Amino acid sequence: MIKDCEQRESLDYQETYNSVIEHSTLRNIFAIAIARNCKMITFDVKTAFLYGELEDVIFMYPPEGYNYKNKILKFKKAIYGLRQAPLKWNMKFTNFLKKMGFKSLSSEQCVFKKNDNNLILGIYVDNDLLIENNSDEMDKTLKKLGEKF
Repeated sequence: MIKDCEQRESLDYQETYNSVIEHSTLRNIFAIAIARNCKMITFDVKTAFLYGELEDVIFMYPPEGYNYKNKILKFKKAIYGLRQAPLKWNMKFTNFLKKMGFKSLSSEQCVFKKNDNNLILGIYVDNDLLIENNSDEMDKTLKKLGEKF
């Protein structure tokens, strides 16, 4: 695990971000789901931060316990502990959602809609909420997300 306290802004990372849905928006989504008699499901993307692709050049010494004397590791992908890992995960996930036809709300960037607002997805870092009144459409969406992540 990399120690993010050793990263330096502008050298090791440019910006950080954690995608978190507002609590008031979450309550509104629950109200919409109840009013429309929608199914609701939450899911967690396991190892989400490992999907992020780095633009920054990051090096680290091997962790203790590994016998790689005088070696330095160069990262090609994000890992847990990097300050920019949540941002890189969010970029990867939201780009995939957009390719699937989702559009983010202008008022809440962690909420996406598809199919004339019938399918709504909310993001809380790597935990997500999906509501839909059509089980088949929900299953198709979850299958596509599961295949990718």
